[in-house]
Amino acid sequence: MRHALFVGTLLASLLAVSPLHAQPAGGLPPQKPPRPIDVMKTQKKEAAQNFKAEREEIRGQMKDLKDERVEMYKANNETRMEFRQGVNEERKVLHEEVKAQLEAATTPEEKQAILKQARDDRALFRQDVKSDAEQMRASFREGRSGFRQEVRELVADRFVMVMRRLTGALERFDQILSRIDSRIAKLQADGVDVSAALAASASAASAVDAATDAVGAAQGAIETMASSETPRDQVELVRSAVRSATDAVKSAHQAIKDAVQSLKGIVPPPAPPASDADDTEAETE
Repeated sequence: MRHALFVGTLLASLLAVSPLHAQPAGGLPPQKPPRPIDVMKTQKKEAAQNFKAEREEIRGQMKDLKDERVEMYKANNETRMEFRQGVNEERKVLHEEVKAQLEAATTPEEKQAILKQARDDRALFRQDVKSDAEQMRASFREGRSGFRQEVRELVADRFVMVMRRLTGALERFDQILSRIDSRIAKLQADGVDVSAALAASASAASAVDAATDAVGAAQGAIETMASSETPRDQVELVRSAVRSATDAVKSAHQAIKDAVQSLKGIVPPPAPPASDADDTEAETE
């Protein structure tokens, strides 16, 4: 009877450890422990609410970034147009000044001096324009760099949200495996054939290890993308890594379910009969 209760508890725990919905439960009165099915429903509801809230928050941030990008490019274009207009107006003023000086000149020598000075002034003017244009472009690059960093961090947050769920599921898988192994050891000490359960437990442990490696690889891909100068080139690689990690965690989940089922099929040894002394004591009572 206790074996059946143990396996039932494990199954309830396993159901509550969905890789995409598992969240810790709490806040229920200790004097009335919730049923495993109720805990599972509460966890799934909370997980769904948390996921929806996080997703909406990230979507809102992405929209804000897109609007910010549009405004940034609009402001840059306006600044570029104002700069060009200012350069053209200043060039026109210089031309008019030279023209007026030439008209006022009375000798060829005076005109030659005016033209030479005009050439020098135009060279200085071009140098100033070049310097100002480079400063303007540097300012644009700095703004784009800051924007790209915000995008990198936000995209990384979207994947981190999924990785947090997968990591939490793996932690609970380890706890369930520990309980399975403990139960197997106890049955084995009682002389029960647990070879099938041992094989299933070993397979589950191997699946959890593979899932742990896949999750670690996905986390590394996310970190690489977050620090990359071209995060867009890394997005597909990260998506593939996260998808592989999710599939690996689902496989580990199924392997643990199989291990629990293998325990369920074991028939525990019969309880030892009550001794004569116990029977006499019971009759006396």
